[in-house]
Amino acid sequence: MKDTRDIDPLDRLIEITTNLKRFRTEIEQALAYADNSHSFDRICERVISGDLLMYVLDNAVLLCEVSVAPNFKTFHVYLGGGDLEEMLAAQGMIEEDAILFDCKYVSMTGRIGWKPHFEKRGWKHTLSIYKKEL
Repeated sequence: MKDTRDIDPLDRLIEITTNLKRFRTEIEQALAYADNSHSFDRICERVISGDLLMYVLDNAVLLCEVSVAPNFKTFHVYLGGGDLEEMLAAQGMIEEDAILFDCKYVSMTGRIGWKPHFEKRGWKHTLSIYKKEL
């Protein structure tokens, strides 16, 4: 993760909002797969507040959060949008940051079609979510 301690807070905010605007389409497309469980505006609020970490790649964006359970922490890739190969190539950077946050696991929410791509890189499918609209 890029060290931002020496960046002016206003410059950092401009960088964040610029990247959120740049990847708005990709973020909204990813949210659509989750039935728009969150709005783009809510995602922006969470990134700006620091609740979500944003990884900006050339042609992709990843949003991550640290999930705390009683026995361990997980660095969760909450949302990914854009070029899948770029997202996969970011695995090493994501794992390094997960270690910095003292996480035991890295997890990712993703489409079922991504499974073979992740399994080739050592990821294991552990759960599936079933839902029924009421």
